[in-house]
Amino acid sequence: MLRRWAPLAAALSVVAVAVAVSLVAGRSSDGRPPVLRLAAGAGSATGVAADAPLAAGSRAGGSGSFALVGPLPSGPDEARAHPLPRGAASADDVRRLASALGVSEAPRRVEHAWQAGILRVHDGAGHPWSIYGGIVCGSDQPISPADGTVAACSSGSVTVGEASGSSGSGSAPAAGTTVAPPPPAPPVMSPCPDNARCAKPPVTAPLPAMPKPGPTADVNTARVVAKRVLADLGLGDADISVQGGGEHAFVQAAPRVDGVPTSGFDTSLEIDAEGKVFGGNGFLGRPSDGAMYPLISAKAAYDALPELPRPMMLCPANARCPAPVPAQVTGAELGLLLTALADDEAALLPAWLFTVEGWTMPLAQPAIEPRFLQLPEEKPVPTDPGLVDPAQPAEPPQPADPTGPRSAFGFDAVFPTDEPSVVVIQYGDSGSCPHSNVTPLVKESSDSVVVTLEADAQPKQACTDDYRQQLVTLKLEAPLGGRTVIDGSRGEPVAVDRTCARPMGQPPAPKSCKG
Repeated sequence: MLRRWAPLAAALSVVAVAVAVSLVAGRSSDGRPPVLRLAAGAGSATGVAADAPLAAGSRAGGSGSFALVGPLPSGPDEARAHPLPRGAASADDVRRLASALGVSEAPRRVEHAWQAGILRVHDGAGHPWSIYGGIVCGSDQPISPADGTVAACSSGSVTVGEASGSSGSGSAPAAGTTVAPPPPAPPVMSPCPDNARCAKPPVTAPLPAMPKPGPTADVNTARVVAKRVLADLGLGDADISVQGGGEHAFVQAAPRVDGVPTSGFDTSLEIDAEGKVFGGNGFLGRPSDGAMYPLISAKAAYDALPELPRPMMLCPANARCPAPVPAQVTGAELGLLLTALADDEAALLPAWLFTVEGWTMPLAQPAIEPRFLQLPEEKPVPTDPGLVDPAQPAEPPQPADPTGPRSAFGFDAVFPTDEPSVVVIQYGDSGSCPHSNVTPLVKESSDSVVVTLEADAQPKQACTDDYRQQLVTLKLEAPLGGRTVIDGSRGEPVAVDRTCARPMGQPPAPKSCKG
């Protein structure tokens, strides 16, 4: 949520997978390290996407996406994997984390997690934690038994105290009352085009004056606070970067494990102008030593770099458009990549971290020899054997018959959100011919997300040529990452808008754009 400034390089990074601790640490009967079974998706508590184009034989280096302009290292030939602990973290470790973050509440068990005020430590590989000053769990949440089987508090509500502002009825809620967040603002519509009959907008009251901006967070103070927090968490050797300029400063810390840098195992901190931790996320679990694995060379990993997405709509048909400029790779070093494997396990696996000119974060590529990486088997979609052939087609779903009761139609943009697994799809409606009963059909793979929008078939009629923005929010099975989004009605990729600009006002820009 708080990886605010991660560039396209981080999204395209061949991120991760988790390794079964028993597999990573052990060896087979012939003395070789065990084969690592890659996870099928990001269903584990790590929230890390699963992908391994190297093992799949996808080779893009030198094909136009990248250009090697610097030297690559010649070794080493082997490196160690580092499994992460799974299950629930200990109460003592959670209390230590809460103290470092300035959270005074005692930890208590909720569903599949520890909760201490605004801090939550999830069960699962690596014990991922998150804290956000805008989300508070109700103080009446009961403590769960040892198995942790109680309903978790909602992350979409805010606990209002006695000093809170008034409610819609003009009276303040009682202390400890949980209230729902305000509904999202309605979509912003484009101006009425010429020669079109548009309804006059209702007369509205003038907008209230904008509140004055708060105090600006000091970058140097945020750095000092971050170093203190990281030292308390045993991450004093982490490589950190700080960005500010608004009411909050944002710190990104990449710890070193076994003396080498890591990718995907960062700790993020959001520090306000008073020097307090307002938000953040990271991993409480510490990696242990696992098996040694033989490595491919940095040059072989470069040759297997994934192809960068290239939206087709950017160049009009029959036009002479310049060829895309390849990203320049200036070097590489051996590091560790947070990787997800089968059985909801996780580990840091050896990876080559490529330095790309203009990118603030390295591009990671698995370094373990492909024979020790086993790709997940695709599970067939459950079907009724008496009605449908269980064999599923590999191509994108075909649009429905336009003359039938339902029809597929296209969309024109995709927006990421602060939640890695949530995206917003944008399509346009005519004011006189809007789509009704819109439902999305989604099919995901390791390198693409095919989205087909369907609606009730529209009658044949003349429609006004106005554009009314409509938005559909999708929850994916795995973080979007660098996967290509394809419009299933046309079988063509659609641009993913990772910028902060919102010309039509919606959807809201990610929180990283504020300040």
